[in-house]
Amino acid sequence: QLHQVGSAGSTLTPAQHDSLKSVFADPSAFSRLPKALQQDKAFVLAALNSNGDVLEFVPKSFRANEEAVMTAVRRSPGALQFASAALRKNPKVVEEVLARDESYLADVAPSLRADQAFLAKCAVRNPYLLDELKETAQALRDAFPQVRESEASFKKALVDLHLDTAGGFVVDRVALRELVENRNDA
Repeated sequence: QLHQVGSAGSTLTPAQHDSLKSVFADPSAFSRLPKALQQDKAFVLAALNSNGDVLEFVPKSFRANEEAVMTAVRRSPGALQFASAALRKNPKVVEEVLARDESYLADVAPSLRADQAFLAKCAVRNPYLLDELKETAQALRDAFPQVRESEASFKKALVDLHLDTAGGFVVDRVALRELVENRNDA
């Protein structure tokens, strides 16, 4: 989808529209555009709105701009990896990503993955996130076969454990305990 209107409501010039077409087809084409166009906020937002993967090629100032990053992740949740470190930890941005694609849970900052209220808010927008959380609990179970025989031992090991080294999934003790108990009730 190409958008002919920039964020400020201004219509793109024919040359900008042609540039937007090339960026839509190939996000790396953004890096070959004239520097003035690469710095034009209305054009950058239009490019990100047409193809979120363009975020990889925009100047750092846009990768640190919440409006630009939100525009990109709405089109391509995977663009989160190109956002500034601060915005990769921004709950508003991460919620937008998880609302669109739960498979990016593993890429979320540990502090947000450990925030039970945050995950619940995200799950309201994307119920498939609950399945992703259950799969993570199963991955933890599979990572520790020595305690599978005893459910009590398994639960204790999970509660004592804060990190699955294979997946880097970090949760707090209460959230993990509830996750395991809910999974076993299902």
